Order: sequence, then C-alpha cells, then structure tokens
Amino acid sequence: MKELIQLLFKSQVEAHLTHIVQPSKTLFKHEALSIYYTSLEDLVDTLAETYFGLNGVENLKISECNVITDPVKYFTDLYNMLEVLRKPIKETFIQNQVDECQQLIAHTLYRLKNIIT
Repeated sequence: MKELIQLLFKSQVEAHLTHIVQPSKTLFKHEALSIYYTSLEDLVDTLAETYFGLNGVENLKISECNVITDPVKYFTDLYNMLEVLRKPIKETFIQNQVDECQQLIAHTLYRLKNIIT
C-alpha cells in the first residue's frame, strides 16, 4: 500500500511538472494535466491518512520526478499499476478510495485521447 501511495504522489508531481513545462504546447493536454493534479491532491491525501490511521504512519519517499513524454502511455501504465498494487487491500472503503483515483486516471485518459483544442 505504501508503494501505491508513493506512486500517486509521484504522478501528481510529474503531472504538475509537465503542465508547467508544457512540452507539447497543446491546450487540451495542459488542461487535462491540471485537472488531474489538482483533483488528485485531496484523493491521495485522504487515502494516505485513512490507510495510515489503521496501520500507523510510514515514511514516504518519492523517487526522482520527470516530465511526462507520452501522457497516454503514462496514465495507462499508472492505471494498470494501481490495478496490481490494490490487490492486497482488504478494506472495501480503502478499495473505494483507490477506485476514485483510478476513475480520475480514466477520466484523464478520456480527455487526452478525445478532446483536442
């Protein structure tokens, strides 16, 4: 679970970095990334606090963050990684919190694939 939480925090920072650097120079990617990192903040905060409330606080470490070069691949991989990391979770309410994060990722993928401005 610690790895899942760290991964979500890392994705938030990387989405924010990519939003600021704007390597693709496209408005739809800029906005999709903004919606992702701002919406994820409360979701991942609640998830971490809920899990740590039951299991004790653990130190978190986020590996080096980078600008996202291929957002569709990045968010697809992120979604799939959460699918793997969530399997040991027993509490359904924590699974629901992970569901909300995956829903946000899926919505971000929709924006990246289908909205072009």
